[in-house]
Amino acid sequence: MYSPDFDDLDDSVKRDDTGSVVPAMPDDLMVYRQSVMKGLKYLFYQGKQYYDRSLVVEFDVRNNPPKIDTKQFPHMKSTVDDRRHTMDIVYPEKLVSQNIGSNAGLIHCLRNLVYEKYDMHEDKCERYVTLNLDNNIYWRTLKV
Repeated sequence: MYSPDFDDLDDSVKRDDTGSVVPAMPDDLMVYRQSVMKGLKYLFYQGKQYYDRSLVVEFDVRNNPPKIDTKQFPHMKSTVDDRRHTMDIVYPEKLVSQNIGSNAGLIHCLRNLVYEKYDMHEDKCERYVTLNLDNNIYWRTLKV
């Protein structure tokens, strides 16, 4: 969805020198494996004290989902209460009768809510689409 709070983000489809669409995801997800491993090694070598230096410890976060207690840390109130850090910008597109838990339902939902809506089926798609999905649907969508 378009949100005026994120005007500075450019989600327009990028094209290479030949005019071909640059995919939002690489064909091979392992292409960035070395970068991910480098990041994991960095965290590993930070040692056991990494958690002790974390924001969770600094702001005594004890709830899930993590959120800073603004009564205990009033200087963080404007940051925590910022609209971008709430569920106010996440809303359902619509309710559908298909069961997204089934493969057929997932394909139906993706086709109707994303693929056709953003003209991906006609090679005139003008922007990349971000989907906010739960873990199960994410991994299944990734295969599509």
